[in-house]
Amino acid sequence: MKRLLPLAFATFSLGAFAQNTAMNFDGVDDYVQTSYAGISGDGARTIEAWINTTDDATQSGGQQVIVDYGNTGTGERFTFNILQNNSIRLEVAGNGVVGSTAVNDGNWHHVAVTYDPADNDTVRLYIDGVQEAKKYISTVNTGTAANVSIGRRQDNTSYFMGDIDEVRIWNVAKTQAEIAGAMNNEICLITADLEAYFNFNEGTAGNDNTGVSSVFDYSNNGGNGTAMNMDLTGAASNYVAGPTLVSGINAGFASATSCVDYTWSENSTTYTTSGVYTATSTNIAGCDSIIVLDLTIISPDAVTETVTACNTYTWAANNQTYTTSGQHVATLTNIFGCDSVVTLDLTIGLPTTGTDVITACDSYTWIDGNTYTASNNTATHTLPNYLGCDSVVTLDLTINNSDAITQTVANCGIYTWPENGQSYFQSGQYTHTLTNVLGCDSVITLDLTINLDYTITDNISACDSYTWPVNGMTYTTSGTHTESFTSAGGCDSIRKLNLTMNSSTTSTQTEVACASYTWPADGMTYTTSGQYTATLQTVAGCDSVVTLDLTIDNVDNGVTFDYPNGTFVADETDPNATFQWLYCINMSFVTNQTANTFTPQGNGDYALQVTNGVCVDTSACFSINNVGVETENGTAFNVYPNPTTGAFNVSFNEANEGTVVITDLQGKVVSTTTFEATTSLVLDLSNAPKGVYFVTVNGKKGTAVERMVIQ
Repeated sequence: MKRLLPLAFATFSLGAFAQNTAMNFDGVDDYVQTSYAGISGDGARTIEAWINTTDDATQSGGQQVIVDYGNTGTGERFTFNILQNNSIRLEVAGNGVVGSTAVNDGNWHHVAVTYDPADNDTVRLYIDGVQEAKKYISTVNTGTAANVSIGRRQDNTSYFMGDIDEVRIWNVAKTQAEIAGAMNNEICLITADLEAYFNFNEGTAGNDNTGVSSVFDYSNNGGNGTAMNMDLTGAASNYVAGPTLVSGINAGFASATSCVDYTWSENSTTYTTSGVYTATSTNIAGCDSIIVLDLTIISPDAVTETVTACNTYTWAANNQTYTTSGQHVATLTNIFGCDSVVTLDLTIGLPTTGTDVITACDSYTWIDGNTYTASNNTATHTLPNYLGCDSVVTLDLTINNSDAITQTVANCGIYTWPENGQSYFQSGQYTHTLTNVLGCDSVITLDLTINLDYTITDNISACDSYTWPVNGMTYTTSGTHTESFTSAGGCDSIRKLNLTMNSSTTSTQTEVACASYTWPADGMTYTTSGQYTATLQTVAGCDSVVTLDLTIDNVDNGVTFDYPNGTFVADETDPNATFQWLYCINMSFVTNQTANTFTPQGNGDYALQVTNGVCVDTSACFSINNVGVETENGTAFNVYPNPTTGAFNVSFNEANEGTVVITDLQGKVVSTTTFEATTSLVLDLSNAPKGVYFVTVNGKKGTAVERMVIQ
């Protein structure tokens, strides 16, 4: 039986200046995904659309995408969008061109972009038929990874908020005149250069468009799309009134469901498979009128129901009761109104009985879940048989017993067990299972002790001598020695000694050092001469006793000034020491001044170099500035050390009394000291700033002045 289900039909017939429909996008997740791949590589192209938006791209993520396709690599994506300044932009993933006129004023605007590789790779932008911007972009190489999307970018970002209509993609770079001349007209004549055409006239503005989710491509390429994430319901449906255009293609949409086949009155064609079909006629304006049929063909059902039952079966399909096996047929109507032929393949079964004869060893767990350790012929259990009917089984069980035997064996080296032919080298327990006369396991256990014929080798390294515990002998040279024994198990045992004899060593190390010496052998630092020992180990692990014969030389670089005589005296008193007086200005030798005393013959800075054994040290510099100077009244003194770091001495040529006044270069008094009946004073200016000062002595014979430096 063939039934035709109701046909839903909607027609949109546009007048010369009809108000066509457009698609509204929410800017959150609405978009149209088409099956059109777009123009790839660097092929010429034009993309145009009508848009209406009030959204500020700056506040909605930086851009609103109108059309996008291609790959994500540099130059491989072709994106037509509205950028942050709310003007149109063409982006090729890494380069682009942007206009300057904002298009988010709430009015319909026609926007277009062209790319012409034959014109120096020029990209041009148009708004309402007027060129907005142009740029030479040589990196266009659009990929094919993502088909054309309308209202979003392929990476699920930059959704469009507003209305879009009349999306057209051409495989040529349209001129400004061509764009301006055709933008206010829906396309009537489909030409070969039209790659894709989406006019969004599938729904009705302000109506409930539930189920109108297909967006058709009216070019000859069939790149139809789907409205994604759109409500399409109620008066707030995504279909809205579009711009006022001169009508082009009239569109009608119908849906039908039929059993087996369907004959469409629009073109008198009979269809036997589901699908979307179109019929085209020419309207009075000379444009195509396209009717789209969304057809679902429902096939009759043919079902076989296989049933196994006990004694009787009542079939719900026809409420008949059957008592014998066989095939039965019933014809029903399915949920689509088509015939549904059901065949019952019926098997009627009967209850059965049987005996389960079992012979087992020691114990047996039967199908009833019980474990039996003795013979039994009375237990029963009820199961469903292969037909699902009761099957009563009686158990006939015979229980036989297994054997267990242990053999104890001791042997030297190796033992081959006759029970299994296996040879064993180690003590332990081993088992082998045989079958007794009743068919049960006979488990034999071998308790085996292996006493070894063995040779043990001692590899010994010793120092000087070694006593071998095996025989109590002491050896002082390297060699190989053996002893033979009989073990407790009666087996041969050979003990071998491989002996390497190493010797201890002694040595003496002689060193002479200045002031101190750190001995690497023990890490100790010594400051006095003497002999010291350290015990180390040789590479063979024997003692190596090292004696250090150490001589420590010392030197005293101090100098004492004998003022009355104007002589410097070395503090070093060792008769083996040698002396050399130096000029501090260049540390050169004072000629013929190698004694332990030195009387300068002229003013200047001097130092003493003292050598004692391996030690050489030099004193601090000291200044002499009064050689040959006599004051007017006989008051003479010396200041040292000069320069000084703070503390210094003032010495007189005889006992004196008076004051010592110290002033800086500005004449400011820094210190005043009174002294009585003395030949020297010690003063301290550690807290005074570094610089030049004058020391003035007012003595009993008059006044004298010396220059002093604090550094």
